[in-house]
Amino acid sequence: MGAICKKYDGDWETTAYQLLARSLGLKVNAEPFLQLAKSIPFNVLKKNADSRLKIEALLFGQAGFLDRITTDYQSELELEYRFLAHKYQLISSKMELEQWKFARLRPPNFPTIRIAQFAAIICSNPNLFSSLLEVDSYNKAEKLLKNNTSPYWKNHYLFGRKNNRASSLGKSTIENIIINTIAPLLLSYGQSVDKQEFVERAIALLESTSPEKNAITRKWTELGEKAISAYDSQALIELYNNYCLKKKCLQCSIGMQLLKTNSTSK
Repeated sequence: MGAICKKYDGDWETTAYQLLARSLGLKVNAEPFLQLAKSIPFNVLKKNADSRLKIEALLFGQAGFLDRITTDYQSELELEYRFLAHKYQLISSKMELEQWKFARLRPPNFPTIRIAQFAAIICSNPNLFSSLLEVDSYNKAEKLLKNNTSPYWKNHYLFGRKNNRASSLGKSTIENIIINTIAPLLLSYGQSVDKQEFVERAIALLESTSPEKNAITRKWTELGEKAISAYDSQALIELYNNYCLKKKCLQCSIGMQLLKTNSTSK
């Protein structure tokens, strides 16, 4: 986190923007989303945040989704994109459509839907980093992230393909963004400027969020250590990665307790 911010000369706005983009892509499209964010300077989006059409034109155009026109809406976006791409000299960093992955994804996780959601977040929060700094609970994160997409994406999941599913971010995606982007961002910023209030905000945010459920947390549950919140699950994951995997049981209070319990039961 700090390394990314340092790369941009302490530009926390760009750092927040790129990390949020990466999180929206989940594991499958994390890197393409990060590349998309890098291809459009955040200040360009910020200047045009008063127009949903312009933001979608920039994002879908740079992502390569306007190379093959099949709908009137794409034509409208493509016309706007051509003007903006020339104005901000973006063509050289435009992506190829083939870089995006759709296989084995449910329609709500399609990159087209995610880009539309990204556009909605930016339009509602042009001062993105400042908005993220105010988040200290799951409800606030949900309010910031769960914005209405443009009307077209309320009943489409691809250009020219209709869909009746909801187009807003789901609970699991919001939790993923909290755990992997917002909380680390608050923590890193708080430590960087030496302000404990942001560290405490990160902790409060994790404590208000449901715990992660994965192979590591399941192992802890089997051992009787059940995570109540994302704060707990992150702690257990850190313990696993830094102690269990490295076989440092004797340096871990939980490991020592388990070893004592096992020796007593024999």
